[in-house]
Amino acid sequence: MKNKILSYKLEKNESKDSKILLCMNNNRNLDLLSRFLETNYLTYKNIDEDVEFDLILVDRKNYQLEFNKLKSLKKQQEPLFLPLILLHKMEDTVDYTVKMMNIF
Repeated sequence: MKNKILSYKLEKNESKDSKILLCMNNNRNLDLLSRFLETNYLTYKNIDEDVEFDLILVDRKNYQLEFNKLKSLKKQQEPLFLPLILLHKMEDTVDYTVKMMNIF
C-alpha cells in the first residue's frame, strides 16, 4: 500500500483572516512587504495587544526595542505557538544569531 501525502491548501478567505505583524524600522521595506502581503493577509504595522497575530516579522532594531512587548504577545497566545521571524542583514547573521540564542 502506498503512503498518501496529505496536503492542506488554504482557501482565499481563510488566508485573508491570517494576521501578520510587520515590525520594521525601514519604511521602504515595511511598505514593500505590506503591499505584497496585503493581497492575501491582514497586515499590521503597530503592535496591538488585542490582536491575536499568526506571524510576526521583525527587524533587528525593533526586536531589541520591542523585545518585552513581543515577548508579551507570545505569552498571551500560549499554549498556541506564535512564530516570530527575525530579519537582519546578511553580514550580521553569525554575530547577531550567536548573541540572540536565548530568545524568549
